[in-house]
Amino acid sequence: MIHSPDKNLEVDTENFLNIPRLMSLRLGGQHPDTLQALLTAFAAAYYTHKDRAVEMATELHERLHDTNVRPKRPIECIQIEEKLGLIYYGLGNKIEAAKVLAALAQSLREGEETQLGLFSEGKVILSRVKQEISNIVGEVLEQQWQGAEDAKEGGRLSDAADHLRLFYNLFVPLHGEHEDVTAKVALNLAVALWRAGEQKTAQTGSKGSAKNDARKQQDEAVQILQGIVSSSRQEEQVKRRLEEGLKGWQEQLKSPPTHEAGSQDTSSFLSSVDSRVSMDDCPVIQERGEY
Repeated sequence: MIHSPDKNLEVDTENFLNIPRLMSLRLGGQHPDTLQALLTAFAAAYYTHKDRAVEMATELHERLHDTNVRPKRPIECIQIEEKLGLIYYGLGNKIEAAKVLAALAQSLREGEETQLGLFSEGKVILSRVKQEISNIVGEVLEQQWQGAEDAKEGGRLSDAADHLRLFYNLFVPLHGEHEDVTAKVALNLAVALWRAGEQKTAQTGSKGSAKNDARKQQDEAVQILQGIVSSSRQEEQVKRRLEEGLKGWQEQLKSPPTHEAGSQDTSSFLSSVDSRVSMDDCPVIQERGEY
């Protein structure tokens, strides 16, 4: 309809996309009908006005998480956020769908699950939403994990790190930063980034933008490992080895060794801690019992 030669249709479409703004002026930006109109406009604009659709989705997300709104209307906010994720999924953007639903999972984990469980309607909604989170976020997690494995086997270590970064960014809102399995996922990401930096340096030398890219990857690896060390609830012996590994990486950044020496050091570091993790260790939803 947007590309029709009929100019009246283009005007009608523009008017339709302006409905949320008009409803916001009349009812208020946080009114359920305004939020629903914004959701509908987002879906209509996705293919033809992509930039505006992204702006609408961002605005909708911010309004749904407004601290002056969500506590008063948790069921309406959760349902609209659920629909936003499902629309993304239906439009073929599975990654954005997973991001929306992972954020919803975090809200549930941080208290809304208990709140909804107090009402019969809430229990029904909660059961449905958790199943959708499990299905859609779980699908994307598996795709990213397999993508990382395939990239690693193919020697594309930067691609492997990219897959693991997305995996980690989806996993944290599901479980929180301080769970043991989250720390293992983070450690795998840190090692993937470090090795990707080593590979990039070995393939392109130590000059120009490639050197900067490699350094950024290894700096990110160090930052992640610092976070693991500072928040780790591991046994003292494991934590000490993590600290030693962190110190080794920091020293290598100050005085980079040969590629071979760096790889040997990383392999030695990995063998000293149990960083092994598989999809079986990474449930999408942690069950919290019946209400």
